[in-house]
Amino acid sequence: MQGYSTISESQSPAAGRSPPVDSRVQRRPSAHRPPPQSPALRRYVADLQKYVTTRGAIFHDDTGDPALTLDMYEDGDHVARGARRFYTENLYNRLRPHFQ
Repeated sequence: MQGYSTISESQSPAAGRSPPVDSRVQRRPSAHRPPPQSPALRRYVADLQKYVTTRGAIFHDDTGDPALTLDMYEDGDHVARGARRFYTENLYNRLRPHFQ
């Protein structure tokens, strides 16, 4: 994928370091479901996930996470100040298995 550099050996998990994480945040959901995604966007995200993971990094996508509800969002796609702690804890819990 153009615009992405490869992970060097010094950054790889085999070098004794935690792998890099590429995290895609969810845009503001509508009512009780994630925001719509075009077929082109879904293909792009699938290609990105494959690219990232085949190079030893972790790919995380918030899209569709049922814990991220509309009431957690403030203006536009930003997480509301009062929901940031929950968001961070949720992200931590979803990523934790990769680091144990």
